[in-house]
Amino acid sequence: MPLKEKTGIRDLGYSLWHRKFLPRWATATDIDFVEYCPECFEPLAMIETAYGLDNLDKVCANPIPVIKRLASKALIPFYVVLYEGECEGEDECSLCHRPFARTQIVAFRKKLIYPRESYWTDMSVDEYREWLLSLHIEHRKYCKARGVKR
Repeated sequence: MPLKEKTGIRDLGYSLWHRKFLPRWATATDIDFVEYCPECFEPLAMIETAYGLDNLDKVCANPIPVIKRLASKALIPFYVVLYEGECEGEDECSLCHRPFARTQIVAFRKKLIYPRESYWTDMSVDEYREWLLSLHIEHRKYCKARGVKR
C-alpha cells in the first residue's frame, strides 16, 4: 500500500537558509527520488523530476552533472523524468494549513543519464508505473534480505 503524502508541499526552510547564510561558492542540491528496496534498502535508481514535457533544459541544469557523478560512484542508474499534469483543485497542508495545487499526472518523458545516456522516451502513466515496478521486480529476484525477518 502506498504511503500517504505528509504535506503535499515542499518546505523551503533549509534551501533558503543555505542560500542566505553561505557564500555563493558553497553550493548544494537535492535529489528528487531514490527508488530503493524496502527490505534490504538497496538503491535501485536515482530520479530527478521536473514539470513540463518540454522542459528539456532540465538535463543541462546545474545539479545534473553532480547527481550523475554520485550515481556513477554508487553504480546505480540515474534518470531525468519530466511529467505533465492537470490541476485537480487545491488542498490544504495538514501541518501548516497552507493551500497547494493538487495535480493529476497524465504523461511522462524519461531519459537515462547514467550509466549511458539514452534518447527521451515518452510514456503513458501506466507505462511509467510498469517501468518503475520493473526496477523493483528485477531486484527482488536477487534481494538477499527478501523474506528475512527484522
